[in-house]
Amino acid sequence: MSITASPQGDYRSTLLSELSWLAHCFGTAASSPAPGYQLLQQVHSARVLEARQCGPGVGPGVGPGVEGDALITDECGLFIAVKTADCVPLLLADPVRRAVAAVHAGWRGTVAGIAAAAVARMAASFGSRSEDLVAAIGPSIGPCCFE
Repeated sequence: MSITASPQGDYRSTLLSELSWLAHCFGTAASSPAPGYQLLQQVHSARVLEARQCGPGVGPGVGPGVEGDALITDECGLFIAVKTADCVPLLLADPVRRAVAAVHAGWRGTVAGIAAAAVARMAASFGSRSEDLVAAIGPSIGPCCFE
């Protein structure tokens, strides 16, 4: 799998781009999700929340001030996002059930098992099976530019 840059300055996974029903991108530290995306107050945890449509812009239990580090949904047309700088963005997609996860994986969340928690929550909420999932790991900080 590889990541390619778009003319708009964001990045896309070639693997996830093969899923015609899925819109995705990885931004940069200078970019922000467009209006209408559901976001969490990220706290470097293993807390996974389910995003649902509930009126304009915000699902129940998801929105400014709600803490967690991964959002999952199976609702068509609902946009979820995580923001990263030096942490790792992870996107999961279940092409069988058309469910997705956006995961913020810093070192504390990784140690706490955020990726496994997102997979488990997708299984519990949507019936996703780990063998059906595809994953893309987005750009993050590296040894060349950590300091």
